[in-house]
Amino acid sequence: MRRVLLPAVKPGAIAGCILVFVPSMGSFLAPDLLGGAKNFMIGSLIEEQFKGNAGNWPFGAAASMILLTMVLILLMLFARQQAKAEKAEG
Repeated sequence: MRRVLLPAVKPGAIAGCILVFVPSMGSFLAPDLLGGAKNFMIGSLIEEQFKGNAGNWPFGAAASMILLTMVLILLMLFARQQAKAEKAEG
């Protein structure tokens, strides 16, 4: 199973995780509707910093850049892993 099935499924599983992870990071409306005030997600934190009179625009910008950097690092790691896998196959 580790030699045959896992290497064959691994790229698809990683791509599926990325396809779920990236849109969920930018989701602002769903946490407000589903979780209410109990759950505070990073998207809600960024949204709250940019709206209202008590907003902190520099903190919101920093939080947005941190989120963007995390997503870009994950995508770069995935691309590097895919390139190594393709190089090993062919």
